[in-house]
Amino acid sequence: VEEIEASAGTDRTAIDVAAISIDNSDELKVLAPSTGIFYITPSPTEPEYVTEGEIITRSKVMCQLEAMKSFTPLTLSDFGDLYPQERYEVARINVAAGQQVNPGDLLFVVKPVLGAV
Repeated sequence: VEEIEASAGTDRTAIDVAAISIDNSDELKVLAPSTGIFYITPSPTEPEYVTEGEIITRSKVMCQLEAMKSFTPLTLSDFGDLYPQERYEVARINVAAGQQVNPGDLLFVVKPVLGAV
């Protein structure tokens, strides 16, 4: 059971800071934690959760992943301590609305924002 859980990433060793860092940059990858359909808006008529260039906090919903009619909002704080800064700039959105994603797919690129608000 321990081997299965370790390979499934439930022990949180599957993704670390080295896995999300972009070489020669302070930018970080935001990877899909699970399989699902990517939604950047709450509904087709509502604005996007985040836009490129926007400054967000760790608790800001960035998107939703839908699997079997269950919608799961995704925030940077969902990844534990991988994103320790309080604020980030959304540098890139790499997935189109309605696209299926799998664990480890690149969803966003974010850049830490240092200093006061």
